[in-house]
Amino acid sequence: MSPALALWTSPRLRRLVLAALLAGCGYLGNVTLVPLFFGVDFLFGSIATTIATITLGWGWGGAITMLASIRTIQLWGHPYAAIIFTLEAIWLSLLWRNGRQKLVACDLIFWCTIGIPLVLLFYHYNLALSWQTAVLIAFKQSINGLFCVAVVSLLMLHTPLERWLSQTLELPRIRRSIQEVAFNFLVLIVFIPMLGLTVADSRLARHHLDIEWQNSLQLLLNQTVQTVKLWQIAYSQFLESQPWTLPVHILVHSDADRIEFDQGANFPGFDNLVAPSTTSVEHSDPNNIYGEGGVGNVTHYMPKNNAPPLVLWRNSYYSITQEPTLESPFLIQISTPAKSQIEHLEALYIRNLIILFVVTLVVAVLANIVGRYYFARPLQRLAQATNNIPQKLTDDRELVWPQFALDEVEHLSHNFQAVSQVLKAKFQEIHHANEDLEARVSERTGELKKA
Repeated sequence: MSPALALWTSPRLRRLVLAALLAGCGYLGNVTLVPLFFGVDFLFGSIATTIATITLGWGWGGAITMLASIRTIQLWGHPYAAIIFTLEAIWLSLLWRNGRQKLVACDLIFWCTIGIPLVLLFYHYNLALSWQTAVLIAFKQSINGLFCVAVVSLLMLHTPLERWLSQTLELPRIRRSIQEVAFNFLVLIVFIPMLGLTVADSRLARHHLDIEWQNSLQLLLNQTVQTVKLWQIAYSQFLESQPWTLPVHILVHSDADRIEFDQGANFPGFDNLVAPSTTSVEHSDPNNIYGEGGVGNVTHYMPKNNAPPLVLWRNSYYSITQEPTLESPFLIQISTPAKSQIEHLEALYIRNLIILFVVTLVVAVLANIVGRYYFARPLQRLAQATNNIPQKLTDDRELVWPQFALDEVEHLSHNFQAVSQVLKAKFQEIHHANEDLEARVSERTGELKKA
């Protein structure tokens, strides 16, 4: 055997290689995120870190989760998500090692008792986010964690991955129960489709919001352009006598019901002009903002700082501009803040995520009841009835066969009854043969004594 091959046969080396591989996959899973809305992203790194946790133990799992969560610090600018993900990994490892192999149920317990309270504590008090935003992040992270754990549960229980990991790390195979299989199936068949519908609904709501912003800003711009044109006609001589550098930048403050000019001019007649009003917007220094996307001719401006993405979104605004023309030498810009609409969408997303979380929790409880009493309990009763059948038949004890509602279990029970009847007949035949043999031996012994 070559030295390299001999080295690879070491379980310690294989454990190190697998840990490095899972840490890399976890980091890449957090890089390949799916944006949901307003700086809230769906990550997949917990799939790899959960596999590491339940196969390598809580120590390795916690370290790998911390390494993979470096991406969340880069992405969101704080370590709190990494702390919560690491605690989740350790929790799952400890419960898994104690024989509780319903990963989804274990993760639900974690988020209900530890995860969600910690998210609310960190994000509201430490990051000074509003309660609404903190609640949104709490339920988003819980749903994200449940999805990743559900994927791991499918991979470990219904694919060759668990067998390969057991052989590689020389671990005992995972024993599956019909109750656990039924539980996973019932939960996932509800959770995954509802998650897809929730994400689709969130993106649709965002798309409608973009269109609404575009239409409302375009309407405000048209109204302002008409107002400025009417003023321009009334004060045409005044405009011709002014030495301004054209174009003059007109910025509409939608909260102040007024029109401002960038050159500090005091235009007569504007005291009686009212700009169309919506809600307030704070215009930041142009050096501290940047344009990001938008829709149509509307530009979205985001602040330039290290605040969390959700805070940046709340402080952002949408703007639309009318370029100067030969008829009107004014550059007109209409702006509206994103905060009020984002708060409305956050409330919608919170409602959807809470519904998904509560439905998953209810389905998990029902799945546990159904799996235990409808699938596992009949088989346990059958196992108890068929326990030590030969001894019962030998002792001539009566076998009590329960009735089952499931056809498959009832057929299996009938087969056991048929086998037990055959065994009973054979045992009786053997018993009679033994009695005949003993009688013949006694008779022969008596004959020998008389002789």
